[in-house]
Amino acid sequence: MGQNRYREINLPGEMVNILTDWYAQSAKDYVWRQDTDPYRVWLSEIMLQQTRAETVIPYYIRFLNDLPTIQSLAEAEEGKLMKLWEGLGYYRRIRNMQHAAQIILQEYGGVFPSDPKAIRSLPGIGEYTTGAIASICFDLPIPAVDGNVLRVIARVVGLSASVDAPQTKEAVRVALEKIYPAAGSGRCGAFTQSLMEIGQTFCIPNGAPTCERCPLHKNCRAHALGEEASYPVRIPKKEKKEVDISVFVIACENKILLCRRPLKGLLGGMWSLPNREMHMNENEVYRWFAPVGERLLSVEDMGQHIHVFTHIRWKMHGFSISFENASSVDCSKVANLFETEEFVWATPREIAEDYALPSAFRKIWDCTHGRSV
Repeated sequence: MGQNRYREINLPGEMVNILTDWYAQSAKDYVWRQDTDPYRVWLSEIMLQQTRAETVIPYYIRFLNDLPTIQSLAEAEEGKLMKLWEGLGYYRRIRNMQHAAQIILQEYGGVFPSDPKAIRSLPGIGEYTTGAIASICFDLPIPAVDGNVLRVIARVVGLSASVDAPQTKEAVRVALEKIYPAAGSGRCGAFTQSLMEIGQTFCIPNGAPTCERCPLHKNCRAHALGEEASYPVRIPKKEKKEVDISVFVIACENKILLCRRPLKGLLGGMWSLPNREMHMNENEVYRWFAPVGERLLSVEDMGQHIHVFTHIRWKMHGFSISFENASSVDCSKVANLFETEEFVWATPREIAEDYALPSAFRKIWDCTHGRSV
């Protein structure tokens, strides 16, 4: 394995011409590359965090159709905003975007700032997103270093330092700054996006890289040594904590009970199916719900479903619960059971059109969707 540590990163200057020429000929025609409007680039970069490009495309188009400007995002109602984001997960991203849009409206007259320090100061915008917006939209030589870029650089130079270390990421950023095209050259954005795309297309995170198709293969130390699989070096990940969650589709009179989760914590402030952090069987469910209403008609086991978050794995067990009518349910006792004061009875159509359910709960809801409830 190569011995280049993060303090010794030297990138071949010809990378710029190689990648920008390749990008001009071969870049994928993503919808967010049709212009360099900062709002659109910002939206795409936030959506693409932790999410595949193919998944993002329909969300991106729908979002811009409904909220085409920074002002419309700043003024959007929470329910509409969450519904547009439904299924993308990491809902704090869109809450931060709206907060940032409100700041842009108040402090910058609705015009996205071009100064990198101002961009970096906005909620939800870190160093990577700042670099992406600054280079793509304003043609500034500011790198955007994400996992794709770290992987490419680690293989190109044979980087033995772990790419999970903050020092490594900073060293890669500094090394890239030294070779970036000049500000105003018209190539900063192309260089940024070419690095990202190499990591998405050839120098892939899972599976063998397709080196012979990569425009950097002649400049790549890992490829020259036949050690592509040795890079990037990673710190072993800790095993995810597994948590048992019992989830309830509570139905009466063709309406489903939804609860709003506490603002702090996982999926904070989101509407969800009522749930309890423990494993339960049908008999335990009957006993637990007994104080809620006198006319509990049935409990149906809907099986187990898995949902994986960044640091936690939910082992969910779903139950369909039917009461005779909503008036027979003591809502104050429901609030006590699920530790919430905010709940609503919603029809399946309202759930489909008005309420954003996180993907974890969609897995349970989809088991009953379309059935008579």
